[in-house]
Amino acid sequence: MDSDRPDFEDMERLIDRLPETETERRLVKHLVIRDPNCGVKDEWVTPEMTFCRRLESVVLSGVPDASDKTIVRLARDNPNLRGLDLTGCKYVSEVAIVELVSQAPPLQWLQLSGVVLTDSTVSAIAKTFSKLVELELCDEPLLSAVSARDIWTYSRKLRMLRLARCPLLTDKALPSPIKKGGNVTTTGSDKPLPHRPSTWLDGLPVLILRHTAVDLRVLDLSYCTKLTDEGIEGVLVHAPSLHTLSLAGCTNLTDRSVENICKLGVQLGAVTLAHVWRVTDAGIVQLARACLGLKSVDLAFCRLLTDMSVFELAELESLHRLVLVRVPKLTDNAIYQLGDHARSLERLHLSYCDRTEPSNCDGCPGCTTGGPESVFGPGARSKRVTGDG
Repeated sequence: MDSDRPDFEDMERLIDRLPETETERRLVKHLVIRDPNCGVKDEWVTPEMTFCRRLESVVLSGVPDASDKTIVRLARDNPNLRGLDLTGCKYVSEVAIVELVSQAPPLQWLQLSGVVLTDSTVSAIAKTFSKLVELELCDEPLLSAVSARDIWTYSRKLRMLRLARCPLLTDKALPSPIKKGGNVTTTGSDKPLPHRPSTWLDGLPVLILRHTAVDLRVLDLSYCTKLTDEGIEGVLVHAPSLHTLSLAGCTNLTDRSVENICKLGVQLGAVTLAHVWRVTDAGIVQLARACLGLKSVDLAFCRLLTDMSVFELAELESLHRLVLVRVPKLTDNAIYQLGDHARSLERLHLSYCDRTEPSNCDGCPGCTTGGPESVFGPGARSKRVTGDG
């Protein structure tokens, strides 16, 4: 008889489909549509936002034509909403997000990458949703230091923050390494002339905060190309408990940033420095010696690195993933060192290193050899580093 009873737990979570019966509409709490090939259209989703009144989390990244009308209905008819993912929903505008803010559901995670927002809306999100633990605002061409500062100021419970590919972000968007009440010392008898800002954003004062982001574990600032070493120093002072840090494509960074990353110590599990071409062996050697808990390291296109960096990384007992794509100074000696010492290594991406032979990777535990499209191929570059390596 038990087999004839409906599975209510399955009805609470629907994946890549809409509810089909009144019972499902009454019970569903989590609606997840991630696969764009599942055939779900926005015109079908819109009425369900009214019929399904118990929704707690909604993922619509697989509905590319999702509209403002759908999100407005969701916000008005589901007061218990705790999570929303609209990644890549390019037809959703600020109108819907402003309505979401005005309804103020108890959101804990919000993913809006690709939904074009202005500073006023982002600031409203930070000030309204005080319980947010995850916030993704990648690919935001209009997001500037003005609203990013509000995120650091008001979203104090964040465990994950992703601001990748936001071209307007500068150091003024990040916390200053100077803590509240700290003194700024100057040398010499004369004070230096103040910096003359070229834009009104440059004229913003440094962001000095009393609190620290003790809960923040994952931070992604990839391809925010205006950031410098000073900005990264401030972030690491403000967020001392980071486990996963991505700074890929931040081309102004140098070994000074790597030295500050070292202050995270054994708690740092994954770091991405791909395309940070100014980094040298000195920085990576210090990183490997200070951050002994590293599981994933991405150094793709760091062209100044040599075998010395790999020798140090090979000594990391927990290293599971290492990306060395287009590091042209590496030789077979680096591969031999990995084979002899990196016993936990599972993934090694080593394409376009002209002085190495992929066949020599046979000695690396967990690694396989192959052509340019195998584990060593360009596809490795697009993989996202995660905390578990």
